[in-house]
Amino acid sequence: MKINTSFLFTILFTLFFYNKNIGQTLYLEIDGNNPSEDSIINNSNYKTKHTNFNGIQKEIDSIFKSFQRKGYINASRKKTQKRNDSTFFTAFTLKKKIKSIKIFFKPNQIPEELLKKISEEYTDTFFIIPFYKTEQTLKFLNRELSDQGKPFNSLQLLNIKKENKEKISATIKSNTTQIRTIDSIVIKGYEKFPKSYIKNFVRIKKGQIFNKSEIDKKIERLNNLRFANSLRNPEVLFTKDSTILYFYLEKKDSNLFDGFLGFSTNEETSDLELNGYINLQLVNNLNFGESLAITYKSDGNEQQRFNANLKLPYLFNTAFGTELELDLFRKDSTFTTNAQSAKLTYQLNSQISLKAGYQGNSSNYLLDTPPVAGTVTEDYNATFFLAGVNFQELNGYQQLIPIKAEANLESLIGKRQRENSESDQLGIELNAFYNFHLNNRNIIFLGNSTAYLQSDDYLTNELYRFGGIQTMRGFEENSLFASFYSAFQTEYRYLLSSNLYIHTIADFAKLENQVIDNSSNSLFGIGFGLALKTQAGILKLNFANGKTRAQNFEFKNTKIHLSLTAIF
Repeated sequence: MKINTSFLFTILFTLFFYNKNIGQTLYLEIDGNNPSEDSIINNSNYKTKHTNFNGIQKEIDSIFKSFQRKGYINASRKKTQKRNDSTFFTAFTLKKKIKSIKIFFKPNQIPEELLKKISEEYTDTFFIIPFYKTEQTLKFLNRELSDQGKPFNSLQLLNIKKENKEKISATIKSNTTQIRTIDSIVIKGYEKFPKSYIKNFVRIKKGQIFNKSEIDKKIERLNNLRFANSLRNPEVLFTKDSTILYFYLEKKDSNLFDGFLGFSTNEETSDLELNGYINLQLVNNLNFGESLAITYKSDGNEQQRFNANLKLPYLFNTAFGTELELDLFRKDSTFTTNAQSAKLTYQLNSQISLKAGYQGNSSNYLLDTPPVAGTVTEDYNATFFLAGVNFQELNGYQQLIPIKAEANLESLIGKRQRENSESDQLGIELNAFYNFHLNNRNIIFLGNSTAYLQSDDYLTNELYRFGGIQTMRGFEENSLFASFYSAFQTEYRYLLSSNLYIHTIADFAKLENQVIDNSSNSLFGIGFGLALKTQAGILKLNFANGKTRAQNFEFKNTKIHLSLTAIF
């Protein structure tokens, strides 16, 4: 067998050369034309160590261009030379630095509000900026003009002249393009998405000037919808005569079932009592964005409450909607109350809505015998005008804690009529909470429920009712009556995983009851709990013990709150 000697020599030479240079570091040196230029070049902190010659050439090109952008537009450089086996060098001649540029433009070509942002020295025909800001300024102006409906706009500098040793001048030229407006909106993925939300919630509509950066910001608002979200950024199809905007959306499960069971011990009989509620929310089943919420509560001791709420948003494709509500309450065989309200809502933005409307309340005393001593219970009718505001911020794609913050404030003013008397009344109700995300695992939850009724006199059957898992843990549902109360709920939550967190419970409330000799009391609730995301939904288990100002904590007063929230 013959051996090709030339081929063998090539392999041996390559291996020798590779072994000699493997791991070798190459060095770059850049000199100036004089000591002053040497100092400027050294202060640029260029990279001196490289692994190959190609890296050296890229560094030289990068540094040279950076000096030109800084104002050394007449700079020149010599060819790269090899000083020894590991060192390469070149020389720059920087010459005089241009410090500023005077840019002329046509009158009304650049709005004054933009000129204020880019220059401190300007007129209606020119502006002066530091030379090193030239590229940055042109990009900014081009982006702003693009957002004014000219996506194909471009800028360039012409007629560049030397004004003096440190200043040059130029004229800005902009290609003339047609202003683009949105002619059509197409929804992909969820074709039955209610288009009224694009116009009134996202605030994008046909005919408005095309602004790509603004559209990308607004599409994030869809993450504040329970029933849909954006799959990716919108896309645009430009034709000669039209601009078509494409949204890529998907429908999310948004119906909610929330059930709760409470376990406690009867103080008189020591028997186990069950109490709880059922909350059903049906959202966007008709692809209109509508919602129907039905809630039923019972304390296990003949105290029951039923609430139904219907919301119809964006009527007739406007920002206005309507909300209808019915609330029924029965206190064993003592009395019943019912409240009906009709509200007109206005969506101010993706997180805030305003509302105003009417509410009517009535109550019937069911017993033939007089009320129990210390209480005043009578038939009455009341009418109120109401106004309020609602705020909600969702938590992105976090399913275990889906809402980051929420606040609902309502004020009512009206009259209450009972036998032979009439009283002016004022009511205020607030429900709010916020999740403070300290980091990926630690969260502080703060909530508040406050209600106040101002009246010439008070009836037991018109007082606010609170207590239970949503307002004051450690107490039975709706077991507390007050003309004023403010209850704070606090939790420290620690996420063990994305599907599980444990938390503390520390609740506090202050209440006043104007019916019972203007009495006031302080309430406390402490305990612990957990929340677990399962295939069936979010399971919450709380152990809470409540006490009043005159009581001590006792184990027998511990309440067990068990709830399951399922989304389907």
